[in-house]
Amino acid sequence: EISENPFQIARQEVFNSKGKVEFYALYLRKENEEKYPFGIPYFKASLIVIDILLNHGWFKITEGKKFLINLSIQNILNGSCLDFLPPKHVIINLQKPYEYLSSTQWRLLRERIKKLKKTKGFSFAMYYNLCEQKEFTGICQLYADYILVDVHELENFNKYKYAGKKLIAAKIDSKNLLSQSKKLGFNYYFGFTLRKPKIISFPLHLAAFTPNVISLLR
Repeated sequence: EISENPFQIARQEVFNSKGKVEFYALYLRKENEEKYPFGIPYFKASLIVIDILLNHGWFKITEGKKFLINLSIQNILNGSCLDFLPPKHVIINLQKPYEYLSSTQWRLLRERIKKLKKTKGFSFAMYYNLCEQKEFTGICQLYADYILVDVHELENFNKYKYAGKKLIAAKIDSKNLLSQSKKLGFNYYFGFTLRKPKIISFPLHLAAFTPNVISLLR
């Protein structure tokens, strides 16, 4: 059964090196819950977040700023979920696939990402440890605008491999890690030490979702 609790978006500020909010990272939450909702696959969560953005207006939720959303490779391959979002404001954080991809699917993925970036104007972000996997190295080099780094893994990160990319220090949960990441010269910073995700409240229940998203949750 589908829970009757409404889904909501949590918004977390991403700061530039001068301490100004540059864009937001968006996450799926349930009412009165601070953690990711149990039992919702990540690729479905992405569709729900997009549905909320379209129902309530991305501009209102993000105050007109750019926003980072997580999308799985299957989201990229399987649908037109991005068709109604503003490309110049969207940073797609590409997630690893949740199932095996054939060589044909990898080719289609590269073609789809190229079209989204070059033709439509979307930006892409990837965690550096995903970029290090051989299947993603080429995609990262060609199409990633932003590289995210979990600051707990700073000792393994070689920023010189990613010259020309904008670097984001993620998951900062201590002043020491914030200091370390600043010394390394990251472009952007976010984490609990700087600001916790804040739920953006709307009176949104399942009736507000499109039939397609409701069917995904069953």
